[in-house]
Amino acid sequence: MPLQPLVINFHIIENCNYACRFCYAHWGDPMKGMQMSDEEIERMLRSLAEYFRSKKFRAQAARMGIDSSRIRLNIAGGEPTLLPTERLLMIVKQAKSLGFEVSIISNASFPDRLVALAPHLQMIGISVDSIDEDTNRRIGRANKKGRGKVLTLDELGDLCIQLRAENPAIELKLNTVVCSENVGEDLHELIRRIRPDRWKIFKALPAIERIPGDILITDSPFQDFLDRHREFAPIISSEDNDEMQQSYIMINPEGRFFQNGGRGRDYRCSERILEVGAEQAFGQIPFSFEKFAARYPATRHGDALCSVQRPG
Repeated sequence: MPLQPLVINFHIIENCNYACRFCYAHWGDPMKGMQMSDEEIERMLRSLAEYFRSKKFRAQAARMGIDSSRIRLNIAGGEPTLLPTERLLMIVKQAKSLGFEVSIISNASFPDRLVALAPHLQMIGISVDSIDEDTNRRIGRANKKGRGKVLTLDELGDLCIQLRAENPAIELKLNTVVCSENVGEDLHELIRRIRPDRWKIFKALPAIERIPGDILITDSPFQDFLDRHREFAPIISSEDNDEMQQSYIMINPEGRFFQNGGRGRDYRCSERILEVGAEQAFGQIPFSFEKFAARYPATRHGDALCSVQRPG
């Protein structure tokens, strides 16, 4: 049975047109767009491919059910579609030429750009926390310009139809962060309308001091949210704070591996990958193979994630 591919999350840009109150994608300095040139990104991707496909790393990963000969580069932000579509396409094609599978996570505020990217991607993840406009505005999931424009359910539904038309093989994933503003919401209508291949549900993470305490929730209401949506259990993967910490491979816009430093503390960052190489930089931040593998229990037991059926 296929093993779980390794996933590397490249936060290519810090800028975002939304202001979500629980957002952890901030690295201290006011970064303006991408921090690396196209040539630097290509060199970094080559370094990543060389190290994570090395015999030494592959043997270690395989013991935990991870196949690092298959690497998915997940392009994240900020909001990655703030970058010109032509440039994003070039980076996607660079990654694919090196053997990476490629996905993107977006707030879908620029739907035409996602439609243009869809034929070249394995997966598109869309961040959706609520179908109530007022709730989205309280969370900050609204455009900072244009009188707080939010993505409506009708707009999202139309977009997903277009994405599947452009690439019938594409996987669509919804990401939902559960916080104090949306913890009581019922999202059955959303899931039945969109029919995602996967629905990832996170508990708002107290990653850094800038995240306000009033947005956070305890374990009990988070579990209530999951119980309310148990109908969709076959496509749900949920993560509480402990499960998220040290279980992701993340790279910031400057080309450094980073991890959450712990509750209320800022990030631990490596040296730049371009300066010391992927192997040395990766060794400078904590990462748990066990936690990574635990996020994909179906794959660990030999069932491919792609076999999960969409709800009717």
